[in-house]
Amino acid sequence: MFSSIRSSVTAATRVSTLGPQIRWTSKRPAVSIPEPRGTITSPSEFLLAIGRNTHKLALPTFPTWESLFSLSASDLKSAGLTPKVRRYILHQRHKFAMGQEVREEGLLAKFGGGERKRKILATVGKRNPKAGVWWY
Repeated sequence: MFSSIRSSVTAATRVSTLGPQIRWTSKRPAVSIPEPRGTITSPSEFLLAIGRNTHKLALPTFPTWESLFSLSASDLKSAGLTPKVRRYILHQRHKFAMGQEVREEGLLAKFGGGERKRKILATVGKRNPKAGVWWY
């Protein structure tokens, strides 16, 4: 019963079914470049709007609006941008493409030994006089 099914499947059909899958995963999806809107009409205005001195660091990387939305993370890396700046620009670029408001997002301040070392509870625990927070 199953031998007739196995014999009907040839090596050519196996290769042809795997070919498009392999090519599809190796290609980057088409990038949709959003239209400028509001006060943001150029790459320099976009970088000024997102803040964190990205206009000084990344402005030579983006000469045109199309380059701002078409360069990949590896292209930004080869341009010499640090990982923190690359991630921030890509995040803000995605927000703009989704139609959300683009503005500067502040950095979180570390205090009391860093975020990983502290557990804050408002009612239980003792107060740390150096950091001014409650410790568990």
